[in-house]
Amino acid sequence: MPKPLEITKEDIENYIRANPGSTLKSIAKAFNMGMTSAKKYVEKFGLRDLFEMNKTFRNSTGMNLLIKKDHLISVINSYQYCTKTMVAKHYGVNIKTILSYLDKYGLNDLMEQKREEIIDFAESQLIKKISDGDTTAIIFFLKTIGRNRGYSEKANNQLAENMLIINNDLRSHNADNSEHI
Repeated sequence: MPKPLEITKEDIENYIRANPGSTLKSIAKAFNMGMTSAKKYVEKFGLRDLFEMNKTFRNSTGMNLLIKKDHLISVINSYQYCTKTMVAKHYGVNIKTILSYLDKYGLNDLMEQKREEIIDFAESQLIKKISDGDTTAIIFFLKTIGRNRGYSEKANNQLAENMLIINNDLRSHNADNSEHI
């Protein structure tokens, strides 16, 4: 491979900025060098962060996609109640891509906050149903939130089992005593 011309930091930086999703292979080809040399230049000029930031993912149309932090925050906040799946559908990418961006940009707390908002909303809707006298909502609420007060299937099943054991013991005891009479 021919020796590359004198390459400056600005040359590599401008190429990366002008070509979102550029890879070491594309840099090597653009500057007529091997991939190892391209990697060395990126490292030498301190452009690793820029290079990593400009990595892209392909969306469902096959187009390269670079999701910037401020845009991602804007999309998340544009939904009253937002899930990771909704964000992935917005960008036309799979959920793993969104999870990667959330980690990369440190936005997991924002998504957790959105999740809590959804739970708060669901609770408020449940309370409305309870206020309207919806028996199913009332039973669900008592089985989940009121279980510490004894409103649970598990507790009722355990109570029924205990009563069955006591009844069987009493029958057995009574049968034993009736034989002695």
